Amino acid sequence: MVARFRAVYGRHLGEPAWEEFVGDLRAASPDFARIWEEHEVAGPKNLVKRFRYPGMGELSMMSTSLAVLSDPDLRIIVYTPVDEAGRELLGRLLAGEGAGRRYPCGCADLALTAPRSLKVQ
Repeated sequence: MVARFRAVYGRHLGEPAWEEFVGDLRAASPDFARIWEEHEVAGPKNLVKRFRYPGMGELSMMSTSLAVLSDPDLRIIVYTPVDEAGRELLGRLLAGEGAGRRYPCGCADLALTAPRSLKVQ
């Protein structure tokens, strides 16, 4: 996230509000300060996100982040199912199946999880 933040920050070098914000983050978090000093820059990546629907299963979706050319600080996120099971579950959800379920459910039922291969810092 810090490397992605740095990519956006690069378009705002020298702007007082951005410089102050980065300074505040560095002062508030030794971890942020250490990672910031690594000077890594990263753009948006496609990620698999998993959504659990109580009594219906898990929906794995690929998230694709797209830039809005007229405003580079804006992004559009597009979600697409990663497999046939996901396409079928999404079809059932869009058709209204499960709409009568009561929320909120337990946190374990609605967890958003990252794939095991995703390295989170």
